[in-house]
Amino acid sequence: MEYYNKEIAGNANVELIWATADNSEDAMETWAKKEKFPWPTIKFKSVDKLDVIQKLAPRGVPGYVLVDAEGEVLASSAGSSEPVKQKLKELTKETEA
Repeated sequence: MEYYNKEIAGNANVELIWATADNSEDAMETWAKKEKFPWPTIKFKSVDKLDVIQKLAPRGVPGYVLVDAEGEVLASSAGSSEPVKQKLKELTKETEA
């Protein structure tokens, strides 16, 4: 949440979308409410129905993917958010220059 608030929340060029791997919608909703997730969430029962999620999401939990407005993958990783964070940082620096 700290990273989101610092690096993403104020960036009009970035939108975080969470596709949950929680089998229990109650558990997912409880966690999201407790942590006060401000981003859109795709529920587990919908994930398999969305081709774009199946196509882009890395296998592994957690999985991270950074795409541009056209849906092109800019960075992807499973298990660690660092490669995606690094690419986002690079892109942010480019837009500030």
